[in-house]
Amino acid sequence: MSTLKRILPLALLLPAVLLVAGPTELEAPSASVVTDPDAAEIPGFLTIDPAHLSPLMREIRSAWEAQAVAVAALETRLETAADATEFLALQRQIEDLRVGTEVRFLEIQARHARSEGRLDAAARLEAAVARMTAPPPRAEPVARPAPAARGE
Repeated sequence: MSTLKRILPLALLLPAVLLVAGPTELEAPSASVVTDPDAAEIPGFLTIDPAHLSPLMREIRSAWEAQAVAVAALETRLETAADATEFLALQRQIEDLRVGTEVRFLEIQARHARSEGRLDAAARLEAAVARMTAPPPRAEPVARPAPAARGE
């Protein structure tokens, strides 16, 4: 999986975290950073010992890790997809899973913001969840003339 695919969901999450997180939620002791040669490909908060993360970031990390396991399983199935239809269905499942995880991140942040009394931030996050989960409006049917038969 490319580095871009791994970082994109975090890049989408980061502005929301910065918007609602206090400085103590984003800081972690440098001694807790894991020295892993592959760490450049993993979001930074996954390299920090969970004991040094805030409750918010521990919960987000747990959701991220669950998504990573599920996406990895689907990507393995992609490699053995029987045909284009199955491949596309698996791709859609991965996309739905990632969008669902983004929604989960926002819900987690909203719940923490509300419990900390940051009601404006919670309302903004809940509004974002509503926008992401609301079904798109149905288009009104439009009366169109029937196509003319060929040769007429």
